[in-house]
Amino acid sequence: MQPSLEAAIEQAAQVISAAHHVVALVGAGLSAESGVPTFRGPDGLWIKHGEPDLRDYERFRQDPAKWWQQRLERTNTLGELVEALNNAIPNEGHFALKDLEDDGVL
Repeated sequence: MQPSLEAAIEQAAQVISAAHHVVALVGAGLSAESGVPTFRGPDGLWIKHGEPDLRDYERFRQDPAKWWQQRLERTNTLGELVEALNNAIPNEGHFALKDLEDDGVL
């Protein structure tokens, strides 16, 4: 049986308060609620525009001018992300992390 949300939150609070060090590892989904697109989600940037080539660094080293030209031609992906970031407003998850940081917990 799944514990209730309240019980899970209480358990997490106990673990955090007993810890010496706390680090938050979050993914792109934290900002999705704020309108920032994820990379792999249903409407993700990589789904719509394709995943970046893992050999980009090698190609850059071989021909930086050509790499930059190709990068500039793919600005639709970057432009969509920049626009979303410019229009995003922090959500409750962001504020919760900030509160934990302000309290010296995170």
